Amino acid sequence: MLINSVDRETFVQRVFPHLIPRQVDFAPLLAHVSPKTFARKSHLLQAGDKWKTLFYIHQGAVRMFYTDLKGRDFNKAFFGKGQCIWPVVPSDRNDVAHFNIAA
Repeated sequence: MLINSVDRETFVQRVFPHLIPRQVDFAPLLAHVSPKTFARKSHLLQAGDKWKTLFYIHQGAVRMFYTDLKGRDFNKAFFGKGQCIWPVVPSDRNDVAHFNIAA
């Protein structure tokens, strides 16, 4: 559960700006929302894992990146406060990830 009703409202407004909250019951979704804190450079997702989580960035930033066989990182994308990331592409939902996501 989110910390308080203000956080719930902010989450719904930022993730679903095209919907009118009063017309949609978000309770079933919000039952699965839980705040997590990630330390700087810690992984939210590692290459080889299945991506099963929608991440809403309340504060801070995350990056998606590839790591080659020599251990070098190559940035794919950056995301910040108020943004959501989730596996949009069907292969990202069904196969293991080929990239990392870190705080």
